[in-house]
Amino acid sequence: MSLTEVLSVVALLLFAGFLAGSESAINSISRVFVEELEVKSSKSAAWVARVVKEPARYLNVILFVRKAFELTATVIVAQAFILLFEPIALAMFIAVFTMVVLSYVVVGVGPRTLAKQNAGRWIIPACVVAVVMSKILGPLTALLIAIGNAITPGKGFKSGPFANEAELRDLVDQAHERGLVEESEHEMIHSVFELGDTLVRELMVPRTEMVWIEGSKNLRQGLSLALRSGFTRIPVIGENLDEILGIAYVKDLARRTHEYREAELTELVSQHIRGATFVPETKTASELLKEMQRDQIHLAVVVDE
Repeated sequence: MSLTEVLSVVALLLFAGFLAGSESAINSISRVFVEELEVKSSKSAAWVARVVKEPARYLNVILFVRKAFELTATVIVAQAFILLFEPIALAMFIAVFTMVVLSYVVVGVGPRTLAKQNAGRWIIPACVVAVVMSKILGPLTALLIAIGNAITPGKGFKSGPFANEAELRDLVDQAHERGLVEESEHEMIHSVFELGDTLVRELMVPRTEMVWIEGSKNLRQGLSLALRSGFTRIPVIGENLDEILGIAYVKDLARRTHEYREAELTELVSQHIRGATFVPETKTASELLKEMQRDQIHLAVVVDE
């Protein structure tokens, strides 16, 4: 390889590494950091705020340029190795192996780690470069994204590179290790991820442990069961557990006995029930939570489909 080719490959990989680190820095920066930056330096904050406002737009440009630089470096190395080694298959193997190692170290691990550890210092030059590249290559990347959206089902690339659950969990773990997120907050955030994958049947009270009352019991018996169990809402059944008549609210029973003392012995629990909400056991916990919040429901009965 000539000196020009070596310098070209080094320059291409170094800039690709800078762009890889820029991706990590942009993904790890927060609006709070931008607000703090505005107090110290309004000029720098303007660049950062611009990128933070539309991260997908600039991340797409960074991704495009980084890939272009890595591929260009690979082509230069492959062309040089073809002249140095025979047969061509061996030259290509050596070229690919060399570029994989160099890309992993120079573009993959090194810059991303440094950027995450020094996001505050990395973010300003990263945002400046991202904005400049966006102005130059904006139309081209927009065209490529449009093509991607046309052939990709669902959301496509409209919002840019998506972070998957594993990456988000990793960011939370890193923030916890650096003391930015407390233990209780760390556990709460992870529980949110788990909630989306959890089915209702995994959270429900088993049939054998369910507290219930027969509709034929009087109000005194209903209030007595509520006091013993500690529950304020109790399923009311008919002839067996498969026949759920509704839900008895302790406040309804207590209000009735307060208004009419004799009712605690003369009136039945089934006369003071509210409708029960039935949900399939395959519904996800996150979906059920949204429905219960929307309809202001505190108890649901899980049924087999």
